[in-house]
Amino acid sequence: MATLEMTGIEPEEVIASRRWEQALFTTYTLSLTFFESTLLRRLRESGCRDIWIIADVEGYRSSLMERRSSRIGQEYRLLPAGLPHGVFHPKCCYLAGPDGDLLLVGSGNLTFGGHGRNLEVLEVLEPASAARTFEDFAGFLEALQSREDLLIPERAWATTFAARARATAAAFPPTPVLEQPRLIHTVNRPAVEQLGEVCAANGGGKQLFVLSPFHDLDGAATRLLAEKTGCKDISVGLSCREGDPSPFPFMRAKGWNKTLRAVRPELADEGRSLHAKWIEVELPEARLTVTGSINATSPALCSTKNVEVGVLRMEPLRSSHVRWKSVTMPTDFVAPKRRPSGMGHTCLVHASILGDGALVGKLLSLLDPSGDWTGRIVLPSGSHSEVHVTVSSTGDFRTTLANAERLAFKSSLQIELMKGDRVARGWIHMDELLRMPRLQGLGVTSLLRLINREETEDDAIALLEYFAMSSARHLSTFTRPIKVTPQGSSEAESDEEPQVLIELEALAPTPELPDRSENDSAESPVGGEGAVLERVMAQLRRRLISQPLSRGGLAVERPISALVSEEGEDEGEGDSGATIQQRLKSLELFDEQMRLVSSTADSPTDRSATLVVWFEVGMDMRLSRLKDRDLAAEFLRTWLHAACAEPRSRPQVDALEQHVFTSAALVPLLSAQDVDLPALRSRLHGLLERFAGGDVKLERARSSLLVNRRVGFAGRMLDTPTAELKSSLELILATRTRRRQLQDVLAAYDARRPPDRTLPIFSKGEPCGPQLLACLSRWGPRPNLREQRTQDACAHCFVTLSPSAQLELLTYRVTQCLQCQRLTVQLKP
Repeated sequence: MATLEMTGIEPEEVIASRRWEQALFTTYTLSLTFFESTLLRRLRESGCRDIWIIADVEGYRSSLMERRSSRIGQEYRLLPAGLPHGVFHPKCCYLAGPDGDLLLVGSGNLTFGGHGRNLEVLEVLEPASAARTFEDFAGFLEALQSREDLLIPERAWATTFAARARATAAAFPPTPVLEQPRLIHTVNRPAVEQLGEVCAANGGGKQLFVLSPFHDLDGAATRLLAEKTGCKDISVGLSCREGDPSPFPFMRAKGWNKTLRAVRPELADEGRSLHAKWIEVELPEARLTVTGSINATSPALCSTKNVEVGVLRMEPLRSSHVRWKSVTMPTDFVAPKRRPSGMGHTCLVHASILGDGALVGKLLSLLDPSGDWTGRIVLPSGSHSEVHVTVSSTGDFRTTLANAERLAFKSSLQIELMKGDRVARGWIHMDELLRMPRLQGLGVTSLLRLINREETEDDAIALLEYFAMSSARHLSTFTRPIKVTPQGSSEAESDEEPQVLIELEALAPTPELPDRSENDSAESPVGGEGAVLERVMAQLRRRLISQPLSRGGLAVERPISALVSEEGEDEGEGDSGATIQQRLKSLELFDEQMRLVSSTADSPTDRSATLVVWFEVGMDMRLSRLKDRDLAAEFLRTWLHAACAEPRSRPQVDALEQHVFTSAALVPLLSAQDVDLPALRSRLHGLLERFAGGDVKLERARSSLLVNRRVGFAGRMLDTPTAELKSSLELILATRTRRRQLQDVLAAYDARRPPDRTLPIFSKGEPCGPQLLACLSRWGPRPNLREQRTQDACAHCFVTLSPSAQLELLTYRVTQCLQCQRLTVQLKP
């Protein structure tokens, strides 16, 4: 059943009432600020991810001034629609979702005025009671596709929503046509002719009511409407506000040989500006009403210059949605200001950046656009990137951007193209982001702010929660090694980030991710939604592991104590102590979940990738958000022990190996001055042996180091040059581990050489040190010393070792059995 906004319905309430998957809006004027702050927020909350706005060139052109828009081209699509001598004027909204589709047709544009400040009319149509209207809407979209003089960058959206509307209508049983509203449009026939035919078929009109914010200077459209409908009496509606000038020329209309009256609608809210369009015809046995976008002007009502849409209802005479009261006929007439109609000399451009780095687009102009155009891609900050394109006679162009990776995740990108004195401007769509599947708890806007280092506290917490629950979706990205291009390997100070590469050339859609959507653009590169998501995640990972330079060098991390002032407020970012505690709690939950996931992974590959997610996200949060090096150093040591808990074997160096060897080299450089470095290096070497499953190859270990100061986390942890990582790693690998010491003394025993009594493993402070020396100082059979053969059991009596003995064997590689008092050694890596 239809509902009118005159009764108080709000479009945002309709949007908030159900879950939606797709949304289409058509409008004349447009406010991106309104749409993003109100309707888009509601749509995203309901789960909608495929959102289209089709706006007249006037609305599109004015939107280019809204540089603070942050979501255009990333969370929704905006297309301009132009006509040679008219305007694209329908105000429709089609909402598609699992709870049922809705069609909204009204008089209000996508602006603050159209959705609350003005007096508008709105029809909310459901297929159960208006299936024919959904069929008519499908016909309207199909007619748009076939109209040759309509300039629009692409028309695939019309096919998609037309098919959806027809399928929705077909799902409901047929009802009598006379009981259903119908949709009329002016794509190929003037509205006045359609209304005249309906009235003639129903006995002809008696009285005509017209409410419109715009009329012809001579009122010709209203006069023709009265003639076509057969009405002798004409009532012209005025604004509800006393004192507003009349948009209709009453004095000139007195000579029409018609009964003419001035009326006002009786409404509770009489304070808003009139923008509603309402045509009402009294027939002998019915009342015809038309609402929607159709003004009482010749271009809108009596021609096909404009594209208009209205809802036509035939209802019993006794029914009336509006009560009219007669008022004094105005003697003054003020012609309202109107914007020029048609494209004129306007040049607009619509463009997209695809996942393969291509810039594709279409230039809209009534003049021949072919030729070479030069221009630039402009960021909201004013910085820009030069671009040159060759435009075909149809306005199409395609070129490859050298810096596409830098631009593809920036918000509010615009393109400006110039050829002689001709200038074309437009928005740029980000194809990858528009095709990306919805992520639970992590919105596209949050993801973009994270990628662009503009994240809020909520974004950081959302990222932690998302990876804690969904890291398994991105393992293929996080297991890939980190590479740095030659440009990025320089230590030159620049505000640009280093060129960190996460190689995804061979990345294919993974089975657990949704495949390519049927709504994806034909221009999109090969790859389904899963591949798109992974390319976006690769950019997020690039941001996590790379560090731009500040003007004075690397950004300095502050300890957590420096974040909170005496009043409890963050001096640098506005974070309160309570906010920091919330962040720490989220980080603690993230660590707990990642530790669990890594320990229960289905395969060594999955475990490795999970450890990389844990490390890169965890380190970045501690350094970038908490700005606490001490907390990061503590986490680094904890993570290193977890990463080296099991041996692994890979033919090529991967990300986990890079982080393990870099972290091991970092630990001594971060240690306090009073730490026993030889003992520490020995323990680290032992961890690396366990990780490698045996002896560590020096050259491979060196090649795993992330020594670039701006890649990885060493540069953010150290005040000294990262070149010291190499010498630190070499010292670690040159320090003999307990395993190697045990192997050496056992080999000496077999060769009947006395043991080296100066070795640390024989000292009194070491577990079983004196006993071990005593056993190896007497040649002959070694009944009191054996290598462990059965896990957790004594090598002599095979009794299960006590928990403390098992821990001692794991940590120090030697223990004494409480049952038989003999020694068991562990020589496996």
